Amino acid sequence: MKIYALIDPRTNKIFYVGKTKDMYRRMRWHMSDARVNSNEPLGSEMAIYLHRLVKSGLYPVIEILEEVDELVVNRIEWEWALTLKLLGHPITNRLTHMVKGTAEYTKQQLMNVAA
Repeated sequence: MKIYALIDPRTNKIFYVGKTKDMYRRMRWHMSDARVNSNEPLGSEMAIYLHRLVKSGLYPVIEILEEVDELVVNRIEWEWALTLKLLGHPITNRLTHMVKGTAEYTKQQLMNVAA
């Protein structure tokens, strides 16, 4: 599975980290959530961010960060998002929702991921 980043071309900052087998299909899903052909996106922070970006005439840069086995994809996606957030990127992922099915981390372990 691919771990990917959506990057704001205005700032070169990553605003979303995701996972997919099919990047084209996943981006179609994101664009649908952002409802770029209407005035209102669906409720997620990422959809709102993407909606505003596209309405300004721009599209996100897509970068594949890593390819990983499906058995660890949720943990790796979460680690990427958390690390980038701690490094100052405007990550729109709901980090608390990303850890379902993964081991709980202590505060020290979270800080080690960002180190």
